[in-house]
Amino acid sequence: MTPSDSPSPPALTRRALRSGSTRGATDGSVAVAEPPGPDEADAAASTSPDEAAAEAAASSPRALAWVDESALGTGAAAAPQGWEPPLVERWPSRFAWRRAALTPLVVVVTLALVYSATMLLWPLHAVQPQVEASSVTTTPAAAVSPAWPADGSAAVGVPGLGSPLASSGQAVPMASITKVVTALVVLDGMPLGVGESGPSYTFTSADRADYRATIASGESALPFPTEDALTQYQLLEGLLIGSAGNYADFLVAQQYPSQAAYVRAANEWLAAHALTGITVVDPSGISARNVATPAALISLGQQAMADPVIAEIVAKPSVELPGVGLVENTNALLGDPGVVGVKTGFLGRDYNLLTARDLEIGDTTVRAFVAVLGQDSAEARFAETRALLASLDAPLQPTVAVPAGTVVGTVTTLWGDPVQLVTRDDAAVILWNGGTSVASMQLGVADTADAREEGDAGGVLRVTGPLDAAESPVVLAAPVADPDPWWRLTHPLELLGLSPGA
Repeated sequence: MTPSDSPSPPALTRRALRSGSTRGATDGSVAVAEPPGPDEADAAASTSPDEAAAEAAASSPRALAWVDESALGTGAAAAPQGWEPPLVERWPSRFAWRRAALTPLVVVVTLALVYSATMLLWPLHAVQPQVEASSVTTTPAAAVSPAWPADGSAAVGVPGLGSPLASSGQAVPMASITKVVTALVVLDGMPLGVGESGPSYTFTSADRADYRATIASGESALPFPTEDALTQYQLLEGLLIGSAGNYADFLVAQQYPSQAAYVRAANEWLAAHALTGITVVDPSGISARNVATPAALISLGQQAMADPVIAEIVAKPSVELPGVGLVENTNALLGDPGVVGVKTGFLGRDYNLLTARDLEIGDTTVRAFVAVLGQDSAEARFAETRALLASLDAPLQPTVAVPAGTVVGTVTTLWGDPVQLVTRDDAAVILWNGGTSVASMQLGVADTADAREEGDAGGVLRVTGPLDAAESPVVLAAPVADPDPWWRLTHPLELLGLSPGA
């Protein structure tokens, strides 16, 4: 390296500016070194060997010899103009890593909390308990065993509770019970309303002669007034209360030209009203050919008591008729509790009685009919009738058609076991001789669990019989709880009504 090759003083560089040191730096021009003069050569010759060696070492070439060590500063490098250090180190911090890791977790937890709260509080409109009715069979009435008389024949019947029962199906003489048919046929041709009297009649000597002839034949009769008149209603009273045969003939004569015409009309009327088993040959029943089966008389009694005028008359123990006097009813049972009619009969040795009695059972009035025929005395017909009526009392008491505790339905839920719906009380109705009733239900449970405890309301069962009806509350046999939290959380589609079966 020649003197011309030695490095020049350091120029003003970017590093020098950054470090803040500009000493010894030039503006970039190069200075040329001159060779030593004579004085400098003498000074070098007078130095010691050690000094010479040191100088040699100092003057020998070295790396970066051109750098002025004294110009190197030890302070911080100066920043370029306009530069500012960052506020946060740009390397990823621990907090930033944690934030990146926790954000998804926070989102998941938040969604889980929202889902849980929604499912736990969601109303149960889409998953309400379902109620299904069960088939309910009602209990029929027990068979009836009436106290039939030892002699003669008899029948019993209760309107609306099936067909009459009879001890015999043989037709026997009706005697004066025939007059019931006469009254029905007369009123069919000349109707009367309740409170109406109908036309008034005066009587002739011929009528009074008929009265005497009736008495002579052994038939029951009442005199015709000599001066007073009798109305149609009063003649019917004498016919049904006093059993006056001559009054029967008189009433028929007001409508028909002959008894034969009346007989045809009477039998046609019987057929038109489905009163089979009855045959009429005269208005009074004096002929033994006026016959009827015991069961047919039950139907006849029902027909007669359905007419308010006849029902009013036959219930009277006695009546005062003008020009005739006091007429007493031949039916001695009218003084017995509940007896309301109908008619006695006597022919030869046979005593007959057709009776209607009302029995109060709860809020229902039950009317029973009894026909007793062929008894050997008036007292016997009354005694046998009383025995038959008494034998009907127990069978006519309400029959428990659906007992308490009967399962009538089931409550099912998507989350629990089925719960039975049962009747709380007995449901009893009036039945007779194997009669049946019909059960119907209205079932349903409350929307909230606090009203679905054991014994809470689940509807009502109604039993309808021929004459009355009864109801029993339906209750839950066990609680029907709401779904637990786990079921709610694991069945979102069902709660929201989005499941396939919803």
